[in-house]
Amino acid sequence: MQASAACRHVTPQLCFVQYHALTSGCVARRGYQQQPAWSTGSTAVQQRQRPQLNTHPQASAPRKRAETLITQAAAAAGSPPSDSVEDGSSWFTRVVCPLALVLLVCNMDRICLSVAIMPMAQEFGWPATVQGLIQSAFLWGYTATQLLGGHLADKHGGRAVIAAGVAWFSIASLLLPAALSGHVAAAGWTLPAVLLARTCVGLGEGVALPSMSNMVARHVPTAAKSRALGMSFTGFHTGNLVGLVLSPLIVMQFGWKSLFYTFGLLGAPLLAFWLALTPKQAVADDHSPSHPSAAAAAAAGAKSQESVSVWKLLSHPATW
Repeated sequence: MQASAACRHVTPQLCFVQYHALTSGCVARRGYQQQPAWSTGSTAVQQRQRPQLNTHPQASAPRKRAETLITQAAAAAGSPPSDSVEDGSSWFTRVVCPLALVLLVCNMDRICLSVAIMPMAQEFGWPATVQGLIQSAFLWGYTATQLLGGHLADKHGGRAVIAAGVAWFSIASLLLPAALSGHVAAAGWTLPAVLLARTCVGLGEGVALPSMSNMVARHVPTAAKSRALGMSFTGFHTGNLVGLVLSPLIVMQFGWKSLFYTFGLLGAPLLAFWLALTPKQAVADDHSPSHPSAAAAAAAGAKSQESVSVWKLLSHPATW
C-alpha cells in the first residue's frame, strides 16, 4: 500500500525503485528463507518450514540502502534537468553582453548628431529652428516603432528583430551624408532628405528596447532577470557617454561626415557578433514546460497572450 501511494506522485521509474526497495527491505528485515524439500521413507513429502525471524544486525542494511536510493531518486525527479537553465557565465556572455553592446552602439548613433549639428549648421546656414527640427526627426521614428518592435519581438523573437534594427539604422546613418550632397541640394531636397535619414535611424533603433526585454524574458533565468536588465541598460547609457566623448574628437580630426561613416560602419561587425553569439532558441528556466504545472501555466499564458490584441491593450485604462 505504501508503494502504491507513493506511485501517485512520482514517475514510473521512481515508482519501480520505491516498490522494489520496499519489498526487498521487508524480505531482508523479516528474514524469510526458502527451505529445501525433504522425504520420509519411500514417500516424498514436500513441505516448507515455518519462516524463522532473522534478527541479525546486518539484515537492515539492504533496507537502509533502499531508503537512500528512494531519497536520491525523489530529489532527482523533483528538480529540473541540469541543462534546462543556462549557468551564470552563459546567459551573461550570450545574452547580456551582446545586448549591452548593441544598445551602446545605438546610443552612439543617436547622440552623434548632437555634436555634428554645429559644424553642419555653419556649413549649410541652418538657423536654430531648423537645427531643432532635424534633431527631433530621430524621435519621430523612434516613437513609431516602440509598439511595433514589441509586437515583432513577441512574434519573431528579439534576436531577429534586433538584427534587422541594427542593419536598418546603420545603413540610415551611412546615407545621411549623401542627403547633404550637391545633387540633393541642387534639387532642393536637402532638408527633407536629412529629416528622412534621421527618421530612419530612429525607426531602426526604436525596436531595440522592446526586443531587449523579449531577449531577457526568454533567455535569462528568473532569479537573474533584474540584473540582466540593469547590465543591459548600463550599456545603453554608456553609449551616451562614449558617443559624446568620441564624437568631438572624430569631427575635429576628420570632419563631420566621417562621424556618420564611422558609427554606421560599426553596424557590420556588430551584426556579425550579434548573430554569432546570441542563442536562437529560448532557454528554459526553473519554470520549464517540462514540469506539468509549468506547462499548464505556459499554456494558459500563451492562450491569454493570443487573445490580447494591440487595440485591446490601447483601449484599457491602465495603458494610459
